[in-house]
Amino acid sequence: MTEYFELGRILKPQGVKGEVKLDAFTDDLSRFLELGFAYFKDAEYKRVEIESARIDARYAYLKLKGINTRDDAEKLRGVFLYIDRAHAARLPEGSYYIQDLIGC
Repeated sequence: MTEYFELGRILKPQGVKGEVKLDAFTDDLSRFLELGFAYFKDAEYKRVEIESARIDARYAYLKLKGINTRDDAEKLRGVFLYIDRAHAARLPEGSYYIQDLIGC
């Protein structure tokens, strides 16, 4: 069973203070407004704190701890963010994560 789920892919820097624009893989973008952390995946999953978040109709904009300049944010272009199963959004009864259905 998958222990981490993709939250979205970083599209580009947003502004000059290290904020990133995220193409979120969720139906409920408001989730990002209260999410305190996410994970990057390298050789292993590495936790990163979310300092602030805002949303519009299609995207989430995140300020990640340690990412303080546009150049820092540019290095994250195309990187995926993840959340662990314990902190993933609760699904309604009868709904499943796609990752849990693959291979059934």
